[in-house]
Amino acid sequence: MNPTVDIKNLTELVEAAKKTPLNYASSGIGTTTHLSMERLKTAAKIDIVHVPYQPAAAINAVVAGHTQIASTSMPPAVPMIKAGKLKAIAVTSATRSPLLPDVPSITELGYKEFDDYTWFGFFAPAGTPPEVINKLNAAINRAMASSEVVDRFAQLGMASTPNTVAEFGSFLKAEVPKWAAVVKSSGAKAD
Repeated sequence: MNPTVDIKNLTELVEAAKKTPLNYASSGIGTTTHLSMERLKTAAKIDIVHVPYQPAAAINAVVAGHTQIASTSMPPAVPMIKAGKLKAIAVTSATRSPLLPDVPSITELGYKEFDDYTWFGFFAPAGTPPEVINKLNAAINRAMASSEVVDRFAQLGMASTPNTVAEFGSFLKAEVPKWAAVVKSSGAKAD
Protein backbone atom coordinates (compact mmCIF):
# COMPACT_ATOMS: atom_id res chain seq x y z
CA MET A 1 0.00 0.00 0.00
CA ASN A 2 1.19 3.51 -0.67
CA PRO A 3 2.43 4.89 2.69
CA THR A 4 0.44 8.11 2.26
CA VAL A 5 -2.83 6.15 2.44
CA ASP A 6 -4.18 6.36 5.98
CA ILE A 7 -4.91 2.65 6.34
CA LYS A 8 -2.88 0.62 8.82
CA ASN A 9 -4.21 -2.92 8.42
CA LEU A 10 -6.54 -5.19 6.49
CA THR A 11 -9.55 -4.42 8.69
CA GLU A 12 -9.14 -0.69 7.97
CA LEU A 13 -8.74 -1.46 4.26
CA VAL A 14 -12.03 -3.35 4.19
CA GLU A 15 -13.79 -0.55 6.10
CA ALA A 16 -12.33 2.11 3.78
CA ALA A 17 -13.29 0.15 0.66
CA LYS A 18 -16.90 0.11 1.81
CA LYS A 19 -16.92 3.92 2.06
CA THR A 20 -14.42 5.23 -0.49
CA PRO A 21 -13.52 4.18 -4.03
CA LEU A 22 -10.14 2.46 -4.05
CA ASN A 23 -8.08 0.85 -6.77
CA TYR A 24 -5.32 -1.73 -6.81
CA ALA A 25 -2.49 -2.61 -9.13
CA SER A 26 -1.70 -6.20 -9.99
CA SER A 27 0.81 -7.83 -12.26
CA GLY A 28 -1.80 -8.44 -14.94
CA ILE A 29 -5.18 -9.95 -15.71
CA GLY A 30 -5.51 -13.56 -14.63
CA THR A 31 -2.34 -13.60 -12.53
CA THR A 32 -2.31 -15.01 -9.02
CA THR A 33 -1.96 -11.48 -7.67
CA HIS A 34 -5.07 -10.34 -9.54
CA LEU A 35 -7.21 -13.35 -8.69
CA SER A 36 -6.12 -13.44 -5.05
CA MET A 37 -7.36 -9.88 -4.58
CA GLU A 38 -10.59 -10.87 -6.30
CA ARG A 39 -10.95 -13.67 -3.73
CA LEU A 40 -10.47 -11.13 -0.93
CA LYS A 41 -13.00 -8.76 -2.49
CA THR A 42 -15.57 -11.56 -2.60
CA ALA A 43 -14.83 -12.75 0.95
CA ALA A 44 -14.92 -9.21 2.39
CA LYS A 45 -17.84 -8.10 0.23
CA ILE A 46 -15.98 -5.04 -1.06
CA ASP A 47 -15.36 -3.49 -4.43
CA ILE A 48 -11.89 -2.25 -5.29
CA VAL A 49 -11.15 -1.44 -8.92
CA HIS A 50 -8.52 -3.59 -10.60
CA VAL A 51 -5.82 -1.79 -12.60
CA PRO A 52 -3.62 -4.34 -14.40
CA TYR A 53 0.01 -3.56 -15.07
CA GLN A 54 3.01 -5.40 -16.38
CA PRO A 55 4.56 -7.28 -13.41
CA ALA A 56 7.40 -4.86 -12.63
CA ALA A 57 5.22 -1.81 -13.19
CA ALA A 58 2.55 -2.73 -10.61
CA ILE A 59 4.82 -1.89 -7.69
CA ASN A 60 5.91 1.35 -9.32
CA ALA A 61 2.26 2.36 -9.79
CA VAL A 62 1.64 2.15 -6.06
CA VAL A 63 4.90 3.84 -5.10
CA ALA A 64 4.05 6.69 -7.49
CA GLY A 65 0.51 6.96 -6.09
CA HIS A 66 -1.30 5.95 -9.29
CA THR A 67 -3.12 3.30 -7.25
CA GLN A 68 -3.51 3.13 -3.49
CA ILE A 69 -2.95 -0.61 -3.20
CA ALA A 70 -1.07 -3.40 -4.90
CA SER A 71 -1.59 -7.10 -4.88
CA THR A 72 1.81 -8.39 -5.87
CA SER A 73 4.37 -11.09 -5.33
CA MET A 74 7.14 -10.83 -2.75
CA PRO A 75 10.26 -10.25 -4.90
CA PRO A 76 9.36 -6.77 -6.17
CA ALA A 77 7.53 -5.74 -2.99
CA VAL A 78 9.95 -6.59 -0.20
CA PRO A 79 12.72 -4.11 -1.17
CA MET A 80 10.14 -1.31 -1.46
CA ILE A 81 8.61 -2.24 1.90
CA LYS A 82 12.01 -2.32 3.59
CA ALA A 83 12.86 1.06 2.02
CA GLY A 84 9.64 2.56 3.43
CA LYS A 85 8.19 3.22 -0.02
CA LEU A 86 5.33 0.76 0.59
CA LYS A 87 3.57 -0.58 3.64
CA ALA A 88 2.51 -4.19 3.86
CA ILE A 89 -0.76 -5.05 5.54
CA ALA A 90 -1.07 -8.78 4.80
CA VAL A 91 0.42 -11.68 2.91
CA THR A 92 -1.93 -14.04 1.08
CA SER A 93 -0.14 -17.25 2.02
CA ALA A 94 -1.52 -19.32 4.90
CA THR A 95 1.41 -18.35 7.12
CA ARG A 96 3.61 -15.30 7.56
CA SER A 97 6.57 -14.83 5.29
CA PRO A 98 10.04 -15.13 6.82
CA LEU A 99 10.96 -11.99 4.85
CA LEU A 100 8.16 -9.99 6.50
CA PRO A 101 7.66 -11.69 9.88
CA ASP A 102 5.72 -8.74 11.32
CA VAL A 103 3.12 -8.81 8.53
CA PRO A 104 0.15 -11.07 9.30
CA SER A 105 -1.17 -13.66 6.90
CA ILE A 106 -4.62 -13.11 5.50
CA THR A 107 -5.66 -16.40 7.12
CA GLU A 108 -4.74 -15.25 10.62
CA LEU A 109 -6.79 -12.10 9.98
CA GLY A 110 -9.90 -14.23 9.63
CA TYR A 111 -10.09 -15.05 5.94
CA LYS A 112 -10.06 -18.82 6.01
CA GLU A 113 -8.73 -21.11 3.32
CA PHE A 114 -6.42 -18.47 1.86
CA ASP A 115 -3.11 -19.88 0.73
CA ASP A 116 -2.61 -17.96 -2.46
CA TYR A 117 0.85 -17.71 -3.88
CA THR A 118 2.52 -17.75 -7.23
CA TRP A 119 3.85 -21.19 -8.01
CA PHE A 120 5.94 -22.70 -10.75
CA GLY A 121 5.88 -26.25 -12.05
CA PHE A 122 7.52 -28.34 -14.70
CA PHE A 123 5.42 -29.98 -17.40
CA ALA A 124 6.18 -32.39 -20.20
CA PRO A 125 4.22 -33.23 -23.36
CA ALA A 126 1.34 -35.66 -22.99
CA GLY A 127 2.45 -39.19 -23.70
CA THR A 128 5.96 -38.75 -22.29
CA PRO A 129 6.92 -42.16 -20.87
CA PRO A 130 6.49 -42.42 -17.06
CA GLU A 131 10.13 -43.45 -16.57
CA VAL A 132 11.26 -40.22 -18.26
CA ILE A 133 8.85 -38.16 -16.15
CA ASN A 134 10.07 -39.82 -12.95
CA LYS A 135 13.71 -39.28 -13.91
CA LEU A 136 13.05 -35.59 -14.63
CA ASN A 137 11.11 -35.24 -11.38
CA ALA A 138 13.98 -36.73 -9.35
CA ALA A 139 16.54 -34.46 -11.05
CA ILE A 140 14.41 -31.35 -10.54
CA ASN A 141 13.83 -32.19 -6.87
CA ARG A 142 17.59 -32.66 -6.36
CA ALA A 143 18.35 -29.35 -8.07
CA MET A 144 15.70 -27.49 -6.09
CA ALA A 145 17.13 -28.88 -2.83
CA SER A 146 20.62 -27.54 -3.56
CA SER A 147 21.81 -24.96 -1.06
CA GLU A 148 22.33 -22.38 -3.83
CA VAL A 149 18.72 -22.64 -5.00
CA VAL A 150 17.30 -22.77 -1.47
CA ASP A 151 19.31 -19.68 -0.45
CA ARG A 152 18.39 -17.69 -3.56
CA PHE A 153 14.72 -18.58 -3.21
CA ALA A 154 14.78 -17.50 0.44
CA GLN A 155 16.24 -14.13 -0.59
CA LEU A 156 13.28 -13.71 -2.95
CA GLY A 157 10.69 -14.78 -0.39
CA MET A 158 10.13 -18.06 -2.16
CA ALA A 159 10.44 -21.71 -1.18
CA SER A 160 10.55 -24.98 -3.04
CA THR A 161 8.38 -27.93 -2.12
CA PRO A 162 9.69 -31.21 -3.47
CA ASN A 163 6.97 -33.59 -4.51
CA THR A 164 6.25 -36.69 -6.49
CA VAL A 165 4.54 -36.69 -9.87
CA ALA A 166 1.34 -37.88 -8.15
CA GLU A 167 1.53 -35.16 -5.49
CA PHE A 168 1.95 -32.46 -8.14
CA GLY A 169 -1.00 -33.94 -10.04
CA SER A 170 -3.14 -33.75 -6.88
CA PHE A 171 -2.03 -30.15 -6.32
CA LEU A 172 -3.10 -29.24 -9.86
CA LYS A 173 -6.47 -30.93 -9.40
CA ALA A 174 -7.09 -28.69 -6.38
CA GLU A 175 -5.75 -25.48 -7.96
CA VAL A 176 -7.70 -25.57 -11.22
CA PRO A 177 -11.22 -25.52 -9.70
CA LYS A 178 -10.19 -22.97 -7.04
CA TRP A 179 -9.02 -20.46 -9.63
CA ALA A 180 -11.78 -21.33 -12.11
CA ALA A 181 -14.32 -20.35 -9.45
CA VAL A 182 -12.55 -17.01 -8.88
CA VAL A 183 -12.45 -16.28 -12.61
CA LYS A 184 -16.16 -17.06 -12.88
CA SER A 185 -17.26 -15.07 -9.81
CA SER A 186 -15.09 -12.05 -10.64
CA GLY A 187 -15.85 -11.99 -14.34
CA ALA A 188 -12.11 -11.81 -15.09
CA LYS A 189 -11.32 -12.28 -18.73
CA ALA A 190 -8.32 -11.78 -20.92
CA ASP A 191 -8.53 -8.72 -23.13
